[in-house]
Amino acid sequence: MEKYIITSDKVKIYYKVEGKGPTLLLLHGNSQNSNIFKPLIKRLKGDYTCISIDTRGHGKSLFSGKKLSFNRLMEDVLEVMQAEDLQSINLLGFSDGANIAMLLASKYPTRIHRLILNAGNSTYAGLYSLVRFTVKSLNICAHLLRRPSPALQLLLEDVLQNMNELENITAPTLVINGQFDVVKTAHAHDIAKHIPNSQFFIIPWGSHLSFYFRPTNFSQIVRNFLEDTWKPPVNKALNKKTT
Repeated sequence: MEKYIITSDKVKIYYKVEGKGPTLLLLHGNSQNSNIFKPLIKRLKGDYTCISIDTRGHGKSLFSGKKLSFNRLMEDVLEVMQAEDLQSINLLGFSDGANIAMLLASKYPTRIHRLILNAGNSTYAGLYSLVRFTVKSLNICAHLLRRPSPALQLLLEDVLQNMNELENITAPTLVINGQFDVVKTAHAHDIAKHIPNSQFFIIPWGSHLSFYFRPTNFSQIVRNFLEDTWKPPVNKALNKKTT
């Protein structure tokens, strides 16, 4: 079912509700929309009520004209939860969606039942240098063309002022990173280390979009974690220095 809300600052936010069962809210990455989760939701909606949001300025959600911020995107999620009368949820965030998710879980820990952070970066420095260079270059080009991108500008922002804020998260948390992700493995591992009740898993040969290209495997990881029946194997990569 397709739905909209009008936020407290008068912006229309689009989201979809599919399936039945415990609620799983999904947040997409930068410059994407909720359709990126179609293969994953197809495999989960038989047992979960999947709510996928087009974040502000993405997809069918409108943009206020003001600078995007992770705090404002987090507030939009809370307003969707209010509209759906949800006190607590399972939350899965990918990339910038994971950044929104970790911010929400650290500020409102009682609202999150279980948390999955896929390829999130709490700081801009958590991305590999080539990715940072590309993002900066694209932003410069956009400004030269007088068409600045609010979404690209968001990529330059740090989500948290201090990694210790992650210690406020009380929900059982799974931090997932692809072996060949754009987010540094060491940074993803550091996020997991700062969250008290967390597990960390590297997807072997996984990219930044493992959930999209390998939805069957990824959905099983999600399902088992939410049902508390899956324990990730110890990644050998954690026993040596990672970059």
